[in-house]
Amino acid sequence: MESQIKYSVTPVCAMTGFEPGLSSPADCLRSLSSAVQETRAREQNIGAFSDSHDLKYRRTFRLLNDFPAALLDPEQLRIVLQPRVDLSSGEIRSAEALLRWQHPRLGPISPTEFVPILENSGLAWPMTRWVLDKAVRQLSAWRAQGFAMKLSVNFAASNLKEDVVEEILSVLAQHDVPCSLLEIELTEGSLMQNSAQVLAKLDRLVECGIGLAIDDFGTGYSSLSYLQRLPVSVVKIDQSFIRALGDGSREQKLVHSMIKLSHEMGYRVVAEGIEVPEAAELLRVMGCDEGQGYLFARPLELEAFDHFYRKAIEGSVASVA
Repeated sequence: MESQIKYSVTPVCAMTGFEPGLSSPADCLRSLSSAVQETRAREQNIGAFSDSHDLKYRRTFRLLNDFPAALLDPEQLRIVLQPRVDLSSGEIRSAEALLRWQHPRLGPISPTEFVPILENSGLAWPMTRWVLDKAVRQLSAWRAQGFAMKLSVNFAASNLKEDVVEEILSVLAQHDVPCSLLEIELTEGSLMQNSAQVLAKLDRLVECGIGLAIDDFGTGYSSLSYLQRLPVSVVKIDQSFIRALGDGSREQKLVHSMIKLSHEMGYRVVAEGIEVPEAAELLRVMGCDEGQGYLFARPLELEAFDHFYRKAIEGSVASVA
């Protein structure tokens, strides 16, 4: 007996202006495509072409089209490092590898713009794979100099659909870097997707010695029952909660509760977005383990980070913001 497959389709109607003899068919189709994309993004059924939306659509398309070439151009992409500091001792515990893009024509592209675009495309894994390779190369260089620094790399939800375990192990083996020096950061939302498949891959990574961290903790929709099953060892409280510490006691109690809960579940806690000494001291009193933010250092170029780290070895970390 033949099986039947049913599909559910949600139609979207979009309109654009067309002047016979003046508007080209290609421009008309592109305008319609732009209008459809914007209508879907607004979760509407009917929409119309907008010049401002079209400019945004063109830029998005250009960034997607230009990124493959950037992956092959050593002048365009680079990683910068932002340290994580032990709030009690002032020691640098690890650093986060962050991607930067210097477009040859458009100039510096903010990661807040291009990363979400790429994460929702087929370029999500090539982007993460590039950062992973550069981070592991840096770890290898530090090992050769006698430093055992740990680096964390951000992974998107779509990366978890790839054969990530073998890819990661292959990169580490290629550069002779122990698994224990790598940490992978995943947002709450990505951890909640395809839970059975995700958990199997995360368990495999942890078994190999790779650390896992929940990034932007508190902004997602994870349940406590699911968090208990995750093999993560680090929770990073989102910077929106940290920056609100000065607003009042309610905000402070919320952060304190997040720290206490995370500790009770066996996690090490990192506070993101620390910008003032008062916040760092308050978090230290609350029992938060580590801090990350402009108070300690902005994301640093590799050479600047090496200088910062070597200087920090000699004493506690001072602000270089």
